[in-house]
Amino acid sequence: MAGGALSRGSRREGSTAAGTMPVRGRLHNEREENPVHIEKAEIVAALRRRGLAARADWVDGELPGLVDTNRNAALLQMLGIDPADMSPAGATTRQG
Repeated sequence: MAGGALSRGSRREGSTAAGTMPVRGRLHNEREENPVHIEKAEIVAALRRRGLAARADWVDGELPGLVDTNRNAALLQMLGIDPADMSPAGATTRQG
């Protein structure tokens, strides 16, 4: 269809699901704008404490040093890791 006409059932450019915006061919939301990263070492340590050495070894070999909790949310859930229980990477600790 020429001239910007829309076919039945199509959306106007820029029109997406509520709360999201298209960015480079994918949906973008506020969580992606402010990612939270946690240290891979913290995830590995948590898995080892739970006796999951094989999973810890896999994570250690496959994930980057800083893990984006939004991008890897499904994996963290599968591993039983709650990012809220971890310290965000770069967080400073109070020294008293």
